[in-house]
Amino acid sequence: RRLVEETVAAVDGHARVVAGCSHNVTARAVELCRHAESAAADAVMLMAPSYFRYGGTAVVDFFRYVVERIGLPFLVYNNPAISGAELPADALDVIADLPGYLGLKEATRNLTRYLDLVLRFGDRFPIVAANESCLFHTLVAGSSGCMTASAAFAPGLLVDLLGAVQSGELEQAR
Repeated sequence: RRLVEETVAAVDGHARVVAGCSHNVTARAVELCRHAESAAADAVMLMAPSYFRYGGTAVVDFFRYVVERIGLPFLVYNNPAISGAELPADALDVIADLPGYLGLKEATRNLTRYLDLVLRFGDRFPIVAANESCLFHTLVAGSSGCMTASAAFAPGLLVDLLGAVQSGELEQAR
């Protein structure tokens, strides 16, 4: 909570603040989202609780439940290293129609999946690369941008990498 508050204050309207509000308890995720909203964050980022393992409609129901109780737009965060499962593309198809959906932060290491997501959804919503180990490849595959932990210590490097890929300077990007 304090991090969101201090970040909003520090950027003072000069950048958008996306608050990570994931939690394994659904009610707690809603509470974190509501706090982010009261702190004037611009959006929230949500990852489904890892216990879902993304079977059936439970993951869609989770996002629907949270979104119906908050007033901020949201990003979906797929991080199979933490969740233990890939968020199914069919679930994303439904989640993307929920009010306030902004896009997908995708941390898969599966480059085939990443390209499949870009081909299926890239014209519909942004897909943001989120895994350093394959960042170059996911950017080349058509990522809308990148959102990784390395931005905290090397933001210039990421800006340069993204710029080089987007301008077709792949040797420079490598």
